[in-house]
Amino acid sequence: MRPLFYPKPPVKMTRFFLFSILSLSLSCSFTSSEFACKEGDKARGKQCEKGIWITLDSQHDMGMEDTAPACGNNILDEGEECDGVLTRGTCKMLGLGESGSPGCTTMCRYDKSTCIPTKSCGNGKIDPLEECDGTNLNGKMCPKGGSLVCNPNCTLKNNCFECGNGILEGDEQCDGNAFSNENFCNNGNAPSCGSSCRIACCGDGVIEGEEECEGEDLGGAVCNMGGINKAPICRVCQIDMSSCAPTIFSAISVGGAHSCAILIEDESIKCWGKNDKGQSTPPSGAFKEIACGSEHCCAIKTNNETMCWGAMTMAFSEPAKNLVSGGFHTCAVVESNLLCWGQDNEGQSQVADILKSSDNYGCGEYHTCALKEDASIQCWGWDRDGQLDVPEGSYITVDGGLAHTCAIQNDGKIKCWGSALNSRLSPPEDLYEELSVGKEHACAISKSGVTKCWGRSGSGRTNPPSTRFKKISAGGAHACGLTEAGEIQCWGSALDGRIDSP
Repeated sequence: MRPLFYPKPPVKMTRFFLFSILSLSLSCSFTSSEFACKEGDKARGKQCEKGIWITLDSQHDMGMEDTAPACGNNILDEGEECDGVLTRGTCKMLGLGESGSPGCTTMCRYDKSTCIPTKSCGNGKIDPLEECDGTNLNGKMCPKGGSLVCNPNCTLKNNCFECGNGILEGDEQCDGNAFSNENFCNNGNAPSCGSSCRIACCGDGVIEGEEECEGEDLGGAVCNMGGINKAPICRVCQIDMSSCAPTIFSAISVGGAHSCAILIEDESIKCWGKNDKGQSTPPSGAFKEIACGSEHCCAIKTNNETMCWGAMTMAFSEPAKNLVSGGFHTCAVVESNLLCWGQDNEGQSQVADILKSSDNYGCGEYHTCALKEDASIQCWGWDRDGQLDVPEGSYITVDGGLAHTCAIQNDGKIKCWGSALNSRLSPPEDLYEELSVGKEHACAISKSGVTKCWGRSGSGRTNPPSTRFKKISAGGAHACGLTEAGEIQCWGSALDGRIDSP
């Protein structure tokens, strides 16, 4: 409430004018007592002069300088409820509580927190004179941060603060670089200040404050820069996306329970999965081709040296190309002739003279097949389930599994023969351009770019992702694909980490 001032008279009343009036009054027949100042008319801001009350709201009229009420001068001026220790009554007189004396704020307004509340305080309802009652804050809240608390006398305790202004206020633990306790974290890590001005300690297992992650808990963060099967890393409770960069490969080959691929960056080989025979421990060097069998792999180096590791170890320096591995044997074109080496218990490594000029062939677990000059196929090796009994036709590629064989015909359709267990001879109807036969399943890429698998379906090996691949390779119970971008994605059995591609 602003101080109340009486309005100035419309005409400035000077002393000369007043004395003129007095002179006139003395010359009249009235007595001066009729003009005597009456105590009942006395009001603040008036002064009795020569029998009348004079308004002094304009102090310049009396030759005085302007003065204004000042809160904090221990004088009860107009518009002030209190000033210092001076009040206008007790809590009960003023309707502020049951008893007690009110305090005074720096704005010269009553502080009701010192008043004893009325008997209704504590019933949870906002009764007259109450600011709050228990948890009922009468709809009030802090606009920017902190909290309001209801005192036992039903007055509000203000713990509000403005989080983010860099100043410790209310019940803030921190604000920007200001901390209530620099040694708050017991694990020795420096504290960080969260958006709610609460201290967070990296390493306590709880994501809070400015932390983005805690240990293995990435807070839902995922790679935002590509990278199939990639995940960000948590470093000092902040997300590090550097691990999301895709690893690029030029070739992929899947074995029985392992896989190997050639990196584009340095042409080295990276392997993953089972390693009981050393099949996932490749030699160092730069390579250009790779083929993996059940427990071994062979690769051709950029200097044309061929090396094998795992269950089969050997090396030769003669120029070779078109590496293909079966279960325990491998074939390649060596000095213009098809040559096979490794296990030969079923004659799978014996190449007939008529086929030595072929550069298009495929290996099964214990058998081998090759295209002849007339585009027909001839197979040799183990033949328990008819996997060597090639149907008549014209073919463009062939590959073998444990006891069955599949090939793409000239018209793009796939034909399979041998063991019919688990529907391994029933490829989906489509036109295909890429084929890889695993031990008991097979996968192929259609001309429309869709990967489809069939055969034994355990462990999800026949459920490829929707990713578009340019090359695929099927193994024992898993398969992998190479995208146009050079990334690898695997599916099927996860045992031994065989689908955890780099």
